[in-house]
Amino acid sequence: MNSFPDLEKLKLIPNQKEGKCFACGQAHETGLKMKFFTDETIVYSKLNVPNFLCGWSNLTHGGIITTILDETLAWTVIYLKQHFMLTKNISVDFLKPVFVENEIYLTGKILEEVSKRELKVEASLYNQKMELCAKSVGNIVLLTKEQLIQRKIIPDSFLESFASEVFGK
Repeated sequence: MNSFPDLEKLKLIPNQKEGKCFACGQAHETGLKMKFFTDETIVYSKLNVPNFLCGWSNLTHGGIITTILDETLAWTVIYLKQHFMLTKNISVDFLKPVFVENEIYLTGKILEEVSKRELKVEASLYNQKMELCAKSVGNIVLLTKEQLIQRKIIPDSFLESFASEVFGK
């Protein structure tokens, strides 16, 4: 990737202001507070990983990188497919060091429809030089609101407000 788009010129994907998700929740005190943007074909994000999430020395912990990539996979499906989902599996290739306290850039795109209920999605993480540092591919299972409620994964009240804010339904 040679350059990253100006996120201010893209559509901000709505999310709940009081969400407590570690990755994207704006109300999580020590979370990443990720925000996502789209050009309607790709989902984008950028963030600066805080120092307290380091692994060795000043490297971002691999688990944090995986979390960031997983969240990018999720929001790619949530917005582009307007669907509830869960990650079935994820693979991550760590290609270059990712340093804390440095801005990183993310992209997410849908690769293929595996079945009516499953998508293969890719998320990529770039450093300030736009060098690919980590890449993930995940299989994402599409779930209905009823399936999430039945499995007691997410409370009904949250799903209603989330669908209203994010899907506009």
